[in-house]
Amino acid sequence: MYISLTFVLLLLFLVGLAAGLVDFIADGAVLWREGLIMGAGQFIGAGIGARMVVSRGTCFIRPVFITMVLAITAKLIWLNYHRVTN
Repeated sequence: MYISLTFVLLLLFLVGLAAGLVDFIADGAVLWREGLIMGAGQFIGAGIGARMVVSRGTCFIRPVFITMVLAITAKLIWLNYHRVTN
């Protein structure tokens, strides 16, 4: 039962993703070069991250992940503060 529900969720996600992509392509709003560069970066980063988890374990990855989340949160707060006050 669990596998079939996961599969249905995956199909719904892919249908929504494809519909959004078709809509953006029809509007001419797709930045192909930037999108391909970002996709390549995500592909490379996912491979590096997967290898790091297998070799070093979650004890290494969890602090790195939390550090990055806090850094991005701090950046967003900083940008929002400076946008409002300036």
